[in-house]
Amino acid sequence: MSSSCLVHRVKRMSLSKPSGFTGRHPFGFLNVSQFCTALNDNLFKFLTIFLLIDIKGVASSNDILFFIGVAFVLPFLMFSSCGGVLADRFSKQKMIIYTKILEVMILSLAFFVYAHKMVFGCYGLVFLMSLQSALLGPSKYSIVPELVRREQIPKANGLLTSCTYLAIIAGTFLATFLTDITHKNFQFCLTVCWVSAIVGLITALYIPHTESKKTKGKILNPNVLTQVYNTMKYCKKTPRLRLAVLGSAFFLFIGGYLQLNIIPYAIEFLSMTETGGGYLFFATAVGIALGSLVGGKACRKEVDLGLACFALFILCLMMYGLVLSSHHLVFAVASLVGLGFFGGMFVVPLDSYIQTFSPSEIRGQVVAAASFLSFFCLLLAPLALFVFGNLLHVSSRTGFIFIGAIIFAVFLFLVKHLTAPFAHYISRRIVQPFFDLHFIGYPFVAGHQEDKVAIVLRKNGWLDLLLLLGESSKCHLFVVKSQKRRMDKFLKLFISVEFIYAHEGQVVDPQLISQRNQALRLSIKPVFVFACARAYQQFVEQQFFEILQSEHGYSVKRFILKNQSHFKPDWSKPLQYRQMTFQFENWVPSKREAKTISSSLSEVRT
Repeated sequence: MSSSCLVHRVKRMSLSKPSGFTGRHPFGFLNVSQFCTALNDNLFKFLTIFLLIDIKGVASSNDILFFIGVAFVLPFLMFSSCGGVLADRFSKQKMIIYTKILEVMILSLAFFVYAHKMVFGCYGLVFLMSLQSALLGPSKYSIVPELVRREQIPKANGLLTSCTYLAIIAGTFLATFLTDITHKNFQFCLTVCWVSAIVGLITALYIPHTESKKTKGKILNPNVLTQVYNTMKYCKKTPRLRLAVLGSAFFLFIGGYLQLNIIPYAIEFLSMTETGGGYLFFATAVGIALGSLVGGKACRKEVDLGLACFALFILCLMMYGLVLSSHHLVFAVASLVGLGFFGGMFVVPLDSYIQTFSPSEIRGQVVAAASFLSFFCLLLAPLALFVFGNLLHVSSRTGFIFIGAIIFAVFLFLVKHLTAPFAHYISRRIVQPFFDLHFIGYPFVAGHQEDKVAIVLRKNGWLDLLLLLGESSKCHLFVVKSQKRRMDKFLKLFISVEFIYAHEGQVVDPQLISQRNQALRLSIKPVFVFACARAYQQFVEQQFFEILQSEHGYSVKRFILKNQSHFKPDWSKPLQYRQMTFQFENWVPSKREAKTISSSLSEVRT
C-alpha cells in the first residue's frame, strides 16, 4: 500500500473537517443524507395527512391518522430484517445510494398522486416512504464503525441522534408552516420534499465505498419474528449486546407514550388545546437533541453503559417531576426538556455499544433487529394508553405515574446486569471529583487487560472500594463475610457481586473461586472485599492467596491506602479538597500473618 493511500485512510478515519467541500469527512455526508431522510419522513407524512383532511373533511381526521400511522409503522416491522440482510450482504454505501434513488422516485410519483387527489395512492406513498426508510436504517447505522475510529463512535452517534430529532422537529414544523403560507398548495410543498431528497442523494454519493460482508441469509424472510429471534440469540455470544438492543427499543416506548399522552395531559391539567399539547412535545424533542450531543461527548473514548443507567434513573425522576408540575406550565415544559435530555443521554451509549460490539458480519442484522423491536415497542405505547385510560380509567397524570414505575423497574433490571459499569460511572463522575487521587502500581493499565489479577481489600473500607471501582468498570466483587445479613439478599440481585461466607472451621476452596472466575470473561478482575478481620484471618490461615497464585496463576495484589492528607482548598479546583494515595503491592503475608499461618500448620501436624 502506498504512503499517499495510507495518509488518505488515516484522514478518513477522523471526525475532523478537512478544508474544501470534497475533502470533508465522509461522516458529515452521511449525517446530512440521513437528516434529509428524517426530514422527508415527517414532512411528507404530515403533508399527506393535511391533503387527505382537505379531501375527506375534518370529520374523517381520526380515521386518516389511524391509517397513516399503520402505513408508517408497518414497513419497519415487515422489512427491517430485510434491510439488515441487505446491509450485510452488499456494500452499505451502495445500499444508501440505492434507497436514496428510491426516495426520489417515490416523491416524483407523489406529484401525480397529489395532482389527482388519489386517496389510496396517498396511503400507498406513505407506505413506500417508510419502506425506503426501513431498508435504509440498518445501512446508515451499521456503516458508522466503518467511517470513524472506534473511540469516535459515541460522538458520531450523538450527532446522528441529535440531527435526527432536529429533522423531526423541522419536518413537523415545515409541514404546518408551508401549508399555511402557500394556502394549501400541496404541489409546491411537495417540491420542498423533492429538493431535500435530491440533496440527500448528492451527499450520499460522497460517502466512500465500503466492502460487503457477503453473508448468507434470506433477503425476504416471511417469518420476520424467527429471523429477529435468531439474531437476538446470536447476540448472546457478545456480552451485554442483547441488553443494549432491548434498552434502545425501550427508549422508543417511552417516547411514543409521552407523545401520545402529552395531549390529554395538556388539556386536563394545563388548560391547553390539543394543538398546544402537540407543541409541548417539541420541548422533549429539543431535549433529546441536546442530550444526544452531551451523551456522545460524555462517553468520550469509551462506550459507557453506566451513563445509560444513570440517565434512566434521572429520567424516572423527571417523569415524576412532570406529574408534580401538572398545574404549572413552566415547570411542565422544564420537565419535558429534562425528559428529552436524559432520554438522549440514555439511548446514545446503547446505540454506540450496538455498533461497536456487534459482530461485523451481522452488524446490519443486529441493527435491523433493534429497529424491529423499537417499532414494536412503539406499537405498545398506544396499547398502554388504552389500558390506562379505557380499562383502568385513570387520568393522564396517573398514566405518567405508572410509566415512571415501569421505568424504575427497567432501571433496576439494567443495574442488576450492569452493576460494575454503573458503580464505575457513579464513582468516576460523582465521588472521585471530591478527591485528588494517586495510584501507585495500578495493575489494570492498557496492554495488561487479559492478565489474571486479583485485588485484595483487607479492611472494610467501602469508600476505598468505591474509589477503586471508579478506575475500572471490569471488577467482579467477592464480599467475604463471617455470617449472613439481611442486606445480602438485596445485594445478591446484582450479578457483579457475590458473597463468600467463611464460617469458623469451614475451609474455602480456591478451586471453587477459580472456577467462578473462569466463567467470567478474562478482562473481568476479581476483587476480594473482607467485611471483617475474622474472615480475612481465616483466608490467611488456609493459605488461600498462596494457592491462588501458585496453582491458578493469579497475580494477587493488595490494595492499601498509603497516604492521605487534607490541605487548603484551591479555589481553581474547589472539589479536590482531599489528597489520597493508594498503592497496589504484591500480596505477601506480614510477620504477624506468617506466625498465624505457621501456628495453624503446626496444629494440623499435631
